[in-house]
This record gives sequence, C-alpha cells and structure tokens, in this order.
Amino acid sequence: TKDDFDIIRHMMPCYFAIPLSIAGLGTAMKLASSWTNPFRAARMDDTTTIVPDAWYQVCATIAAIFYIIFGVLFSIRLFKYPNKVRAEWVCPQRSPSFGAITITLMLIAFLMYDQIRDEPEEGPHKTARI
Repeated sequence: TKDDFDIIRHMMPCYFAIPLSIAGLGTAMKLASSWTNPFRAARMDDTTTIVPDAWYQVCATIAAIFYIIFGVLFSIRLFKYPNKVRAEWVCPQRSPSFGAITITLMLIAFLMYDQIRDEPEEGPHKTARI
C-alpha cells in the first residue's frame, strides 16, 4: 500500500535485473564497437564500427551506479531484516534472482576492464592495473 513505503524492507534481489540488463546492453555495444577490431576477419576494415566506444562506457557507468545503489540498499536490508532475506533465499521462485547479483558484477567488470588498465603488460598473463 502507499502507507507501507519502506525502500529498504521492500528491496528484493530481483531488482538487480535492472543493472544486469543495462550491463547486458553495454556488453552488446562493446562487442559491436572498435574493441573487436583485433578479432575481426582480415577482409573487414578496422575503421568500420557499428557503435562508438562511448556508448558501452556510458552503459557500464549507469549499470555500475545502479549496482552500487542496489548493493548498499540490499546490504542494509540483509542486516536489518535477515529473516526476510533467508526466506527469499529458500523460496524456489525468488532464489534464482540472487544469481543476478554476481552475474551483473562480472558483466560490469568486463565492461570496465579496458578503462582501469593503464597499459598492457607483456607476456601470456595480462592483468589489470588499478
């Protein structure tokens, strides 16, 4: 009801589908941008891109902002209402939503990897520098 408005109590793990969908859109845009030029066939021109790089970067930033906001709200809910979270964890209809939390984090990491890297390292094991 409208009198029962509590943003923390009603925060559910299925809300993480919002940043997940934005990060998924950003992933599709990253694959359609100039990021894939080294992986393209030799017959394709390297200057041809479908979307600019800025589009997936904007999607990654928006998804990260939503993820942080929802993460803070859900963490507060976890400590304030642990029995509600436990009930959602064992519910067969709501428990699959907990996977969206980690999947979103992996997609955001994929999208942000090129922005946090200073310079590529030499060798077979390249790591990100923060």
